[in-house]
Amino acid sequence: DVRRRHRTRILAGAFRQERSVFWPIAAAAAAVTVAIGGLRAAGALDSHPVPRPPAAMRQITTATGPRAEMRMEDGSRVVLGVASRLRLPGDFGVRNREVYLEGTAYFDVVHDSTRPFVVRTANAETRDVGTRFVVSSYPESHGTRVVVHDGAVALGVAERPGHPDHSVLLTGGSLGRLRSGDSVATTRHVDPELYTAWMQGDLVFQDEPLSDAVAELRRWYDVDIRIGDPSMRKMPISAAFAAESFHEALSVVTTVLPLRAVRRGNVVT
Repeated sequence: DVRRRHRTRILAGAFRQERSVFWPIAAAAAAVTVAIGGLRAAGALDSHPVPRPPAAMRQITTATGPRAEMRMEDGSRVVLGVASRLRLPGDFGVRNREVYLEGTAYFDVVHDSTRPFVVRTANAETRDVGTRFVVSSYPESHGTRVVVHDGAVALGVAERPGHPDHSVLLTGGSLGRLRSGDSVATTRHVDPELYTAWMQGDLVFQDEPLSDAVAELRRWYDVDIRIGDPSMRKMPISAAFAAESFHEALSVVTTVLPLRAVRRGNVVT
């Protein structure tokens, strides 16, 4: 419709987001795969597992494209992004509130000083101090990114015996990135609305390397996208658009950047 078409936009400078972060995710429940127990997510989700969780875990997974929303036993709200997996103990909230994430998720946490809410990823630990935040950690990203919408979280290296904790406190509007192998996260100020646009079906890239944008497009559209010239992998891209079709997304990318796309079947180079 006209309203959706007008949301498609190419941004050369600063980004502006006019929507609230609270909205329903239409039709996600019909498409999402929810697994309880031992089911495994397909593809890259198993190639770089997060630290081994305790036994008797519950698991929620999404495939390429759909997202899922859930309410935790403690009242906290979680929106799980595309191609993601969230695992939590069967007794979540009884003694502690720890979850294991591979992919992207938005957390709106009910604060409890006696039971901190902890998100564990492959290389990092994100500890809630009462907030709303987004955590993203895919195998190909080689690290963890946290964006705080409001409140505060502590971001540090996943627990390692004999190594001191060098957590960094992130407050509203902060982006923290902890790369695999690093001991301290880097931080910068961002517009947090840009990093929650995916919750209503928009894709936003702000000075992201082309390789990261391509990886995100793969997750959203289940298309094999390849970068023909490795020297282009670090080309920065800034764009925002409604993620209605892969054809539209490809058109935006090849308009923003001086690129040509060739498609053969399900492979785009």
